[in-house]
Amino acid sequence: MCTILIATRCAPDCPLFVVANRDESYVRPASSPALREIGGMRVLAPRDERSGGSWLGLNEAGIFVAITNRFEVERRPHHRSRGELVWQSLGRASVEEALEGVRGLSPADYGGFHLLLADETRAQVIWSDGEVFREEVLAPGYHALSERSFGAGASKRLERLARQLPGQRPLNDGMRRSLIEAMAWRDEEHPFESTCVHMPELDYGTRSSTLVALGERVRFEHAEGPPCEADYVSYAAELKALGL
Repeated sequence: MCTILIATRCAPDCPLFVVANRDESYVRPASSPALREIGGMRVLAPRDERSGGSWLGLNEAGIFVAITNRFEVERRPHHRSRGELVWQSLGRASVEEALEGVRGLSPADYGGFHLLLADETRAQVIWSDGEVFREEVLAPGYHALSERSFGAGASKRLERLARQLPGQRPLNDGMRRSLIEAMAWRDEEHPFESTCVHMPELDYGTRSSTLVALGERVRFEHAEGPPCEADYVSYAAELKALGL
């Protein structure tokens, strides 16, 4: 699963604001965000310790990358890890360079995905249904991305978020708080429709949440646990090391 809320070019002082929840098996090993190097590019990202790669990250060029699965595509034994797509993209110096890297791959090698690539000037999704890559440029405004985006299936979660997102209203402190709070929402009756998923009987749920902001005040904050329970911790020292 996973849910990503994106505010792109909604305020001059904060052209990108993202909050992303990672939903995953509780037993899948992963490490917290840390400074790493990919092809000579310094990045700040967590890591999937089972298959390698990551589900999101920010590099020293100010490129933010994040991924969700796509619901309708069955995973097959030959599929490569989708975390590779994030890892490879974080090693690029621009959104366009990252897009070119993905375009050169075969969609048949991966399960379905939605890959978000963004910086201060643009936000774009390249996504796959397992057969062909498609691209979606995100207009200035507020967007929600999940495993059921772009026609992958009905989603009460996305419907609810669409009602909550403010259209073209400027991004201010109150709006930032609302976006963060939206990621901690739980639907006790239909837990899979929550933005913050708790399914202990399946050893599954929201494992972490990450906040990233670009602009006058660059932020990278990470909650190691569901955001309805865990606090966001600042990675200001790591950002300074990246020169951001």
